[in-house]
Amino acid sequence: MWKSKLQKSVALSAAEIEYIALSDCTRSVISAMNLTTEVLGTCTRPTTIQVDNKAAIAVAEGCATTMTHVDVHQHFGRQCVERGDTRLHWCETTDMVADMFTKPLSRGKLERLRSHLGLKPPMAISSVEDGDNSSEDRDHLPAEGDC
Repeated sequence: MWKSKLQKSVALSAAEIEYIALSDCTRSVISAMNLTTEVLGTCTRPTTIQVDNKAAIAVAEGCATTMTHVDVHQHFGRQCVERGDTRLHWCETTDMVADMFTKPLSRGKLERLRSHLGLKPPMAISSVEDGDNSSEDRDHLPAEGDC
């Protein structure tokens, strides 16, 4: 799950920003895990969350001192790691797949990240745009009145 949103608090460092984002992400992951458990009866735990900031990972895993000025509710990510619901995996910034949803990227980087998700390139529709409506192309188009 990926989303981009404006954070409601002021952070003093990049590690703190990532730590707060990790807490938000963890809430979404736990909600998805609970829904999966409710629908399917089971959910594989722990779920891996990719983070590109080693300092945020260290704080969340308890290897570094806590950020005392961070609100208590922002430590939810750490609690989930400690309970074994989630685990954190460091990911190179250049390989962060979520960037394709939140940042403007070059075509090459977008295609590389898209391949990590197993997504195929969009179908070429040039023949339809050019007015060449062969019977093969028409089979994939909705019939008149179906729209």
